Amino acid sequence: LALELGDSLAIPAFSAAGYSFLSILLTVFVFKETLPPEKRKKAGQAGQTGKTSIARAVLPIIGMLLLMMFGQQFIFFGFESLMGLFTLTRLGLLGQGNAALFLLIGIILVIVQTRYIGKWAKRYGEARMVIVALGLLAGGLLLVATTPEQTHPFYVKAIVENQLVNQAPTDTEAIIGEMAITLPESNNGLGGVLWFVVALVPLSIGSGLIRPLLNTLLTKAAGDASFGVVLGFSSAAVSAANAAAPIVMGLIFQQYGAGMPFLIGSGLMALLVVFALIFFRTVPAVQKAA
Repeated sequence: LALELGDSLAIPAFSAAGYSFLSILLTVFVFKETLPPEKRKKAGQAGQTGKTSIARAVLPIIGMLLLMMFGQQFIFFGFESLMGLFTLTRLGLLGQGNAALFLLIGIILVIVQTRYIGKWAKRYGEARMVIVALGLLAGGLLLVATTPEQTHPFYVKAIVENQLVNQAPTDTEAIIGEMAITLPESNNGLGGVLWFVVALVPLSIGSGLIRPLLNTLLTKAAGDASFGVVLGFSSAAVSAANAAAPIVMGLIFQQYGAGMPFLIGSGLMALLVVFALIFFRTVPAVQKAA
């Protein structure tokens, strides 16, 4: 988003540094220790027997939850990485238009995570909400893949061509090289943009739910002594997915068309829904934890 709003490649680095510094200040001066003293002692004793913690972290239940974490992140980050190129080829949108769409996603994420996720998890349980979140992601990606090729009302192909000459490469292009795209012909209207905005709603809600819910299930399954270990594995799974998704999805985009990565992603997310249904019904420990 920082690259979309500015011309300098240094802007994302400065933005990240600023947010990191703000995080440090909040951690040191605002946030208080939430772990009671007696549990800190237990955590220290558990840390001395690290082999036990690691053994618990690789239990089959933890492994299956981590697999779900990797799968959903791989699919969704593929969408994030290619969204700018997709909206360019289908809707004729450039930086400012995509920035507005990412802002919409961010607003929905914040609302879901601050107002609703806790209520829904208490009412329906984390396991059920994971299935709902995966279903929302699958449906949203399917809607994205079927977005009609209709340019936005202010689209002028010649202007877009001129702006693309000096535009910085996307994150995906920075990894796999320049990607040949075909600009849409002028077919201005609101239908395509409205379709895409509607598709972003279930995508954003599902994205706002899935990672916190899976992390909650991971920590409950691991227990107090090992939750730090499994959260570390969770972060590693997310990082691995973020590294692999742009490469794989970018190549699919190049070879099979703009909509194919999202169509495949929708199908894979639907498989994760089936996997989660079977997993949560057949593993009593997860049902008890949720």
